Order: sequence, then structure tokens, then C-alpha cells
Amino acid sequence: MFADELHVLLVEDDVRLGEATRRYLASQSLAVDVVIDGAAVLRRFRERKYDAIVLDWMLPGCDGLTVCRALRQESDVPIVFATPRGALEDRIRALAAGADDYLTKPFSGRELAARIRAHARRAQGKLRSSASRKLRVGEIELDVALRTLRMGGREVTVTGYEANLLLLATPCAGVHVFDGLAANMGNGLVYRSGDRLADRRPPSINPTVVSTCPSNQR
Repeated sequence: MFADELHVLLVEDDVRLGEATRRYLASQSLAVDVVIDGAAVLRRFRERKYDAIVLDWMLPGCDGLTVCRALRQESDVPIVFATPRGALEDRIRALAAGADDYLTKPFSGRELAARIRAHARRAQGKLRSSASRKLRVGEIELDVALRTLRMGGREVTVTGYEANLLLLATPCAGVHVFDGLAANMGNGLVYRSGDRLADRRPPSINPTVVSTCPSNQR
């Protein structure tokens, strides 16, 4: 039916509804994993690459709005809310938190599948347009589209925040800052606190170097 199978993470605490939704989306050539606990979403998301996330609002462990904000700190993956909360204020809050779309229950399975494909298609188009954005400094290579950092014969995955940090450092402060940031990321020294990056600089980076960026001088 479709050329490419998309991988979707469905976050739904109603077991029967989650299974029914999973089965329908599977019939539309969408590979679906189901999570019922909001607190488990980030862990599952980090275990594999998903093309889209369908997210309920009212969840045990951690509500959907909090999950959405946490995901946005790590990824631009399309997020579609599917929830019985239909008030305008709820829609606005979800979109402000980083959601790409909002469906109220009960919803059409066909419409959900169509929205997932539309958002995934746009996201993949952005990746293709940025596929050439590879940054190389010495033996270190950053692939912005894939968010991978290759150095010393090994490859590590970086978050969107970390990739942007490297991109900003290179034109501003040159090779030495890039090397320092990359080395600390590769060695696991850009720490995370819970589900977000901790507000600390990698220990080997001289903070005064970053302040010399032309963009920081007014």
C-alpha cells in the first residue's frame, strides 16, 4: 500500500483503545509501539528512531504536556496529540509546548493515519534538505541531519541542542572550541539531568572564548 513503513510511538493508557489504534495503524503500513505510562516515553524514544509520536494528555506517571516539552528538548520528531480534552485553551497549550497537531477523541483512524504521514513527510523533507549539512574539523565530523558525531573511529549520537551548540561554536570561535565541545560530548561529559540537559558547560571549555563570538558583541 505504501512504499515506506513509518515507525510510530503511540502513548495511550487505555489498553483497549491503544490496541485498537495500533491494529488499525498497522493495517495502514505503520509500525506502532505502544506505551501506557508517560514516564516511560523518553526511555522508549531513546531506544529507537521514531518517525512520529501520538500522545495522549492524561497519562499515569507523567502527563502528556510535560512529556511533549521534554521531547522537544531532544528532538523535532512530529508529535500529534490525541486526547479527549477539546477546549481551545488545551489546544493552544499543547501547540505551545511543541505539538505539531491536535486531535480530539473520538477521532477517525483514517484521519490519524493521514496526519501522521503528512507530518512525517514534512519532517523527512527537512532532513533531506539538510542532508548536506556536514561539518568537518580535523578528524571530527558532525552530521547535522542525522545528529551524529564521528570522532576517533567511533560514532556518538548528539541531541539537537548539542548539534546546534557545535554549529554555533565553529564559525564563532574556530577549531579549538569545536574540538573541546566535541571531545566532551564524545566522552559523555555533556551531562544530562533527568530528561534535560544540565545547565553547565563542558569542563574543558573556556567560557571566555565563546564570549568573543562576533554575534555576542554588541
